[in-house]
Amino acid sequence: MIYDPVEAYRRLYLIRRTELEIVRRYYPDPTNTRESPMRCPVHLSIGQEGVAVGVAMAVPKGSHAYSTHRCHAHYLAWGGNLDAMVAELYGRATGCSGGRAGSMHLHDASVGLMGTSAIVGSSVSLAVGDAFVSKLAGDDRTTVAFGGDAVLETGQFWESLNFAMLHNLKLLFVIENNGLSTATPRSKRQPYSMPIKHATWISHNRNGKDSRDSAESVFAITRNMLEYRLPAVIEYETRRFHEHVGTGRMPEYANYPDDDPLKIAYVDAVKHLDDSLGEVLGDIEREAEWRIAEAFARAEAAEWPEAV
Repeated sequence: MIYDPVEAYRRLYLIRRTELEIVRRYYPDPTNTRESPMRCPVHLSIGQEGVAVGVAMAVPKGSHAYSTHRCHAHYLAWGGNLDAMVAELYGRATGCSGGRAGSMHLHDASVGLMGTSAIVGSSVSLAVGDAFVSKLAGDDRTTVAFGGDAVLETGQFWESLNFAMLHNLKLLFVIENNGLSTATPRSKRQPYSMPIKHATWISHNRNGKDSRDSAESVFAITRNMLEYRLPAVIEYETRRFHEHVGTGRMPEYANYPDDDPLKIAYVDAVKHLDDSLGEVLGDIEREAEWRIAEAFARAEAAEWPEAV
């Protein structure tokens, strides 16, 4: 499997522009005196989309994934339906969960995004069950559990990892360490190191401008781990540029930095495309903008779910 920088940029651009459109439309009244038309809180993935895209491109076709409350990037990177995701935020019947679940509970079983949950650590428990079913059925499917750094503070993570090791499951735990649990830094929540025996555990941290959560770096690390051994844990150091919940930016990210995964993906695509750069990237961006505009228009016009 070879990394495709153009496809990576396509996915990253769609995710970033979709979430920026959520930011723009969440409060149509600049004074925030009118209720948002989106019927749920949102946890944005802006700044850490490289992990979602890199992992999604690296795993075998047909792999299953389970995600967290910060799931928009995972959903779209895995091939989830954009129209259905936006409609779900608006609480409409055409949403991927029928308009009743909102931003934190997206799913699209047709592409293998099996579910997301706002309960910290629930993704790992669900993924272990999925991987165990796969083993009992005798198939060769890979399952991925995405989680934030606070997942490491839950008992179910360690129990799930122990069970996965015991039964030799084809399971990959992907920890997106953005350094914060809501607004509490990791240094206030965890000891300096959290050692574990037996499991394959690698941690990739940022090193200057070598962004370890760029889609290409994540792709390469994930592919190497899949070929080496599962179950395994990969922890990626990343950042979220927006507040824990809502549409406001973190103060230190008034301007996105040079190691923003979208900027890195653009540079990689430029190197790959050479002379056809303008036409191809322009088409990618125009297609994404059209799809996003259509998705929001359809969501706003869609019917409400039936009352229960």
